[in-house]
Amino acid sequence: MTGPESLVTGTAIYLNFLRSQVDVLGQPDTDAIHREFALAALRDTVPAPWTVSHLQAAAAVLT
Repeated sequence: MTGPESLVTGTAIYLNFLRSQVDVLGQPDTDAIHREFALAALRDTVPAPWTVSHLQAAAAVLT
């Protein structure tokens, strides 16, 4: 975390992840394993979106 730009970038990544999971669910020929992952990802992330604490923890792992 280097400043406000880190939060904006993290939010963009989060929204892109959610969009990609919705795209997976919108494809009728998606394999069951991918559909299950997408459903779980949406179920587990939408009710509890990332916070600054989540981003800081992720940054700590990477550094």
